[in-house]
Amino acid sequence: MPTRSPRKRRSGGSAPFQRHVTPLIVVALVVLVGGLWYLFRGDGVGEPRDLDARILELAAGRGVESSKIAADASIRKVDGVFVRTWEVEFPNRAARDGFLGDLQIEGAARKSEFVLPQDLSSETVTLRVDLGVEAFDLRLRVAGPATAAEP
Repeated sequence: MPTRSPRKRRSGGSAPFQRHVTPLIVVALVVLVGGLWYLFRGDGVGEPRDLDARILELAAGRGVESSKIAADASIRKVDGVFVRTWEVEFPNRAARDGFLGDLQIEGAARKSEFVLPQDLSSETVTLRVDLGVEAFDLRLRVAGPATAAEP
């Protein structure tokens, strides 16, 4: 009697497997595309703000009134770099020195060239924050003591 070779039986096992895996793959692709869109959308979320806005914010945090900031007193181009000149008047030396510390942290976060002034004992210090194609020349003054009004 001839023997039959056992036939492989087709089971319906692969169809349910595909029904479960396909939605998982679709969900994974949607999450991946959404994550890439979130990272590269360029609307400022997760990216450092422009330094000018950050300088205003840091100065306000140190008690500087907006009227005491001369933003972009002059803008010039030097060797292909736009140099913006700002003057900021601080209410006291502690506020100015704290602002310098804030700037140092901000400069490090932006990987910019930033050198603290050698002499912080004077009432006015100047420094440059270099961002490559743009730089800020900052003149930071401490307000003089208030004088009494004469009669």
